Amino acid sequence: MKRTIFLLALLAIYIFCANAQDTSPAKKPPAALTPTKEAKHLSDVHRIFLADFTRSEHSELFRSLLAEKLTSKGFTVVKTAETADAMLIGNLSIDDEQGRNRVKASVMLFAGPAKELWEGKSDLRQNGSIEQILAVAAEGLAERFSVAWKKDAKKRGVKVVDIAPSVNH
Repeated sequence: MKRTIFLLALLAIYIFCANAQDTSPAKKPPAALTPTKEAKHLSDVHRIFLADFTRSEHSELFRSLLAEKLTSKGFTVVKTAETADAMLIGNLSIDDEQGRNRVKASVMLFAGPAKELWEGKSDLRQNGSIEQILAVAAEGLAERFSVAWKKDAKKRGVKVVDIAPSVNH
């Protein structure tokens, strides 16, 4: 009897853990999707491939907003991993908490199958449309990435030049 209760408790814990929503991206992208040219440092990254985000009805909108914001910071968003210096992967979740939208986004920048160069997270709970909150989250992540990139460039003695933004997605 005790063993049956114990096994049922373990089963319940397993089911709970299997259904838990994780907003952190996978720890490494599939090797087939990683850039062929590996950036060694964050400031080596100029061309970024945005991989598909988790399957949320708003993932494509968020991906598009993030591409727009990264472009406005001087980075080039490319169509394929093969033409990129690094690949950005991520997860997005949207929940309704007490009548306010909560948007959680987590992104990681990889230069190879196991070479993580940067990670960013956004957790916003605000009134307003989901589209507005997604735009704020995308702007925040793009700004944090740009600041980290400039900090790395300065540390390495790389001259930071304002580049005319371009988008190729």
